[in-house]
Amino acid sequence: MPVSAFLKLCRCRHLIPHLLNIEDLIVFIHEIYTPMTVAEKTWMDEKEGLKQVYNLDVCPNDSKLQVIDDEPKLMFHEFIFLLAVIATKKNNTDCISAIKIENFFVQNLEFKRIEDQQKFIR
Repeated sequence: MPVSAFLKLCRCRHLIPHLLNIEDLIVFIHEIYTPMTVAEKTWMDEKEGLKQVYNLDVCPNDSKLQVIDDEPKLMFHEFIFLLAVIATKKNNTDCISAIKIENFFVQNLEFKRIEDQQKFIR
């Protein structure tokens, strides 16, 4: 998943600006993602590519995702981990991390809560 697609997800789900800002997102991405090439590192750091995408996309709910050369791509586990990082670092409650993550998925991403989890365990 291109990092700009993750940015679009954050904006369409109103995580940006209500829960975090673009600078927070960039910091979180840097915490979990290591660029695979020099071009990816240049795009993220020197060119501030994600911030440029953010500034140019004035209507994220209606715009189409553009393919950008040298843009870093998140693997699935990095995508999930990035969501967990946002959930735990932007939730100021005293809950344990698992509860913070579950609440984030239900409240912010609008996933349906599974009330009776025992019926899914075999």
